[in-house]
Amino acid sequence: LEDYQKVTIPRRRLAQWCNEPFFKTAVKGCYVRIGIGEKDGKKIYRMCEIIDVTNGKNTYYFPPLSRKEKPISTSKLLKLKFGKSQKEFPMYGISDSRPNEEDMGKYVTATKALRLSVLSKRYANKLRKNLDNVVQNYQYTKEDIDKAVEARKKSGKSLANLGLEQTRAKIAVQGAKGKRDEAQRSLDDAKKTLFEHGSEDAQAAELEKNVHDAEKALQAAEQDLEEKMADKEKLKEKVAARKKKLTKRSKDMNWAKVNQRAAMTNQTADFEAYKEQKRKQQEQAAGGGSKFNPYARRKVKPKILWEVGQKEEKEEDKDKGKENESRDEVAGKDNSDGRNGHQDQLIGSQKKDLGQMHQVDIDEEGLAQSSNFSLGSFGLNSKKRRLNRVRKGLSLAEYQEKKAAGTL
Repeated sequence: LEDYQKVTIPRRRLAQWCNEPFFKTAVKGCYVRIGIGEKDGKKIYRMCEIIDVTNGKNTYYFPPLSRKEKPISTSKLLKLKFGKSQKEFPMYGISDSRPNEEDMGKYVTATKALRLSVLSKRYANKLRKNLDNVVQNYQYTKEDIDKAVEARKKSGKSLANLGLEQTRAKIAVQGAKGKRDEAQRSLDDAKKTLFEHGSEDAQAAELEKNVHDAEKALQAAEQDLEEKMADKEKLKEKVAARKKKLTKRSKDMNWAKVNQRAAMTNQTADFEAYKEQKRKQQEQAAGGGSKFNPYARRKVKPKILWEVGQKEEKEEDKDKGKENESRDEVAGKDNSDGRNGHQDQLIGSQKKDLGQMHQVDIDEEGLAQSSNFSLGSFGLNSKKRRLNRVRKGLSLAEYQEKKAAGTL
């Protein structure tokens, strides 16, 4: 039983491999468990040997393994053998479970009754090894891919990129036309050669054969061109059907209505804005105002957004002016008093103490403020500004009096 179970293929594996190019090589000689009917409400199964794989006329579907997966379709049939009986069956009737003792017993009994050899352990291991080797190590060729594409086209399945398929069909039609023209030229050359040599020439039989082969090649090229043209027309029909389907989908139609309503709303808003603008222009024209010119320069009042250091400079100028005024007033008053009250004493003291005439009080802060000297150039500016103090100066006569009295 273990040997038969080892080489029995369930339905899920058949569905997985049925459209592969190695399917026939892999499953030939293996076994399946197929249902043949019911008896007393119980299904009856037979274990049969796969002797061949054929192509049927109709396409059928395997039962889907889950709801998310799409059902797999095929037109291939399995030719099964049980005893002397041989018959073709579709693969959707194959059981997905392993054979039991009863199934194996019926098959062995039918095989021995015909004096045929039953499955041996060595042959079962060989079949299993061959099956695994073909399925796992098969290398696809360009012919396999081309056959799969042609089978997909003939089955009428929808293609993902119709634009690419249309381009390929157009190129194929051009290639078929070139082959047809070349076959036509070959036929003309063969007929011309036969006509030049005549029918009595020793090479006449060979030339006639060349003409016959050229005619066959031309017929094959014309048939190939017709097939390529038919494929091109089918693709055009598919493109038209897809466009029609997309334009009639309820989702697309709803979005089209939304876009149409949005466009109408925008047009209405633009028209209302235009009406409002015209109304304002008419009111201005009726009131005698200047007509609005959209290209005229707008009237703009300049505005200072920020001031940098202007207030500080003004305050400094004011302080300097006040200090100069006070200093001038004090100096003028002192000079007038010296001239009127102490003129005689001043003349005598100047002669007596000529060496002390140059000892005068210098207003250092006023001198520093009046000049352009600034500690800011040396990076010594303080954050807090110091208040300026006005000092009262002394005249030369007052200085000398205070010095003589000892009150300086």
